Formats: sequence, C-alpha cells, structure tokens
Amino acid sequence: MSEVRVPDTAVTCPKDMTYGPCGGVTATLGCEVDDRPCPFANDDALPRWERPGASRVIDVAPGSIFVDLRPDPTLPGELAEAAVALGLPDVHVLIGEHVDDPTPHGPAAVAAAVADAGLSAVSTVTCRGRTGDELTREVEAVAATGPFAVHCVTGDHPSARLHLDGDVRFGTDSLGLVSMATRSGVAVSVAESPATPPRAWRAPRLADKQRAGAGMCILNHAGDVDHVRHFVEDARDAGVTVPLVAAVPIITDRHSATVLDRFPGLELPEDFAARVLSADDPRAAGIEAAVELGRELLACPGIAGINLSGAGSDRATPARAELAAEIITGIRRR
Repeated sequence: MSEVRVPDTAVTCPKDMTYGPCGGVTATLGCEVDDRPCPFANDDALPRWERPGASRVIDVAPGSIFVDLRPDPTLPGELAEAAVALGLPDVHVLIGEHVDDPTPHGPAAVAAAVADAGLSAVSTVTCRGRTGDELTREVEAVAATGPFAVHCVTGDHPSARLHLDGDVRFGTDSLGLVSMATRSGVAVSVAESPATPPRAWRAPRLADKQRAGAGMCILNHAGDVDHVRHFVEDARDAGVTVPLVAAVPIITDRHSATVLDRFPGLELPEDFAARVLSADDPRAAGIEAAVELGRELLACPGIAGINLSGAGSDRATPARAELAAEIITGIRRR
C-alpha cells in the first residue's frame, strides 16, 4: 500500500482512525465525542485505500429485508420466538455491537445464539477496545457460526451519544477491519452514512471500502428517497458495484424515536417521527409509514434491499420481531 496521508497532528482522532472520517462528524465538522475539529473532515483530501482486498460480493436477493435486533443470548426462548416471527424468505437480522447493548456478551456469543435459533444474521464486529489480534480471533469466531455476513465497522465511542466516561482504544478502523476480515474468506458488509458531513466524501469512501474487500453496504438513514437516489448515483459514479441496502426507520413510540435521535450522522425523512408520534395510534402509524417508505426505497434503482432500523419500541425482542414481521408483510403485500 502506498504511503497514507496523515491528518493534522494538532487534532487527534479519539477512535485512532487512519481512514476517516467516521459517521460521527457533526454539522460543524466536529467530532461526536467532544466536538473537537475532525482531523479528516477539516482536511482537504480524503485518505484513500489503495491495496485491493479479496472481495467477495454478497448475493443479496432483490427485495431482501434486514431487521435490527438486539438479542440477549442468555434468553434463548426470546430468540426462538423472534425466529418464528422472522422466519420469512430473504429476511436477515442485523446484530449490532453498541456501547449500550443489553448484555456484555461479545459478537461471537451473540452470533452463535442467533444461529442456534435458525436466524440468518449479519453480525457486527467493531474495532472498539480490541487489538488487531483480538479482532482477528473475534471475526474468525463469528465466521464459524455461519452468518450471512460479518458487518465490519469502526464502532461508537463510549463518550459519544451516551456521554459515558472512559478512554478506549481502537485496534484499527473499518477499512483495516474489512481488509483483515476478507483475508479469512468471510463475506463482509460495511456501513456508510450518506447524510453525514462531508457528504461529498461518502461515496468515494464507500468505494474504498469496496476496494478493501467489502461485498455489501448497509446505509445509514439518509433522508427522503430522493436523497438516497442521489447517493446511489454518486456511489455508482465513484465505482461502487456492491449491493446497497437502504434504511427504513422503525418508530412506534417516543422511546424508539429517542433511540434513533441519539445517533449522529443520520437524517430521517422530513417530519417522519413527528407524524408518527402525533397520530392517535402511533404503532399503526409507524407501521404504515415504514411500509410506505420501504416500498419506495425498494423501487429505487440500485437499492437491493432495506434495513428496518431502530429499536421499534421499548418492548422485548419477540415483540420487536413481531412488529418487524408486520411491516415486512405490509411491504410485500400485493
């Protein structure tokens, strides 16, 4: 790999990134952690990945649907109930690894429990708090559970979003993790945030993730359908050919709206949350809004699937799975 341009050393990245910026850049080009200037977003050039990876394009069936899930591996009964609700064709669960996940179990343990329940999973591994060797072992352990893909992201910082104290090291960033994971032969997905500044760098950065070996991208919430369509065009112009999955917000109560609102770098369709929460029946309104947006996004050229994203409600995993199943049924109803 050619020499990497080093960003302004007067401003350091709390995530130890080399190939930033991450999805946590604020509207003023500050850092999500403490609003210091982002050393990447404030520079005049994007650090580029130039070493081709062993890419494995993921075969995403047209109309596939991914569902955010935060399961507790110590509650197999709940997972079994969720599996009944989500046992639908071309439906996969996206298992995140967030700072505020309900249990301290690592990705491999959660992935194994999800596989035992018979669910097809996209299992996230973050770089947060792991050395390079630890990341290699974690990816290999997740891969051994037979997931649909390993989702490689830099990860959120404890001081961002939830304002938790503590310093944490990141063994690498998303591009480095992608490159490492693909060498193990596993199918790799990545994330990108089209609505996060600097927007002009998001499509080229996704092209770099593809160059590093990514085989699919799950997009963060990017506003209205027209905004998603424009990003798809920008991504194709940048050389991106991997399947793109667009996000559909799942909001049925104030809790689910608050959870999404905490995440930096996302942009919901205009008045989406307000329309749902002001309805006489927010649950029914949230389902209807998600069905409508999901259908529109699936009809958008270049979008292979959608991700039903967010907590959905403040209820337990089985109830959230049933909610997602209602939305999926509505989207696919002819």
